[in-house]
Amino acid sequence: MQIKTFNMAYPDKSFKPTPINELIEKFDKEINQFMENQKEVISVNTQTNGLAGGFQYFVTVVYRN
Repeated sequence: MQIKTFNMAYPDKSFKPTPINELIEKFDKEINQFMENQKEVISVNTQTNGLAGGFQYFVTVVYRN
């Protein structure tokens, strides 16, 4: 078994912050592409942390490939 964690923060730390809908679409696409390439996804866990003026979102995937 292996573990992979994805992390998204809003607002992002770039000079020109990315709109939230673009961040979510990119994050969702990255996770879906990863999971499609695994032999077996055992579990998916999520966690959200509130930050002043934003949030962090984590998705942890336990898998076999």
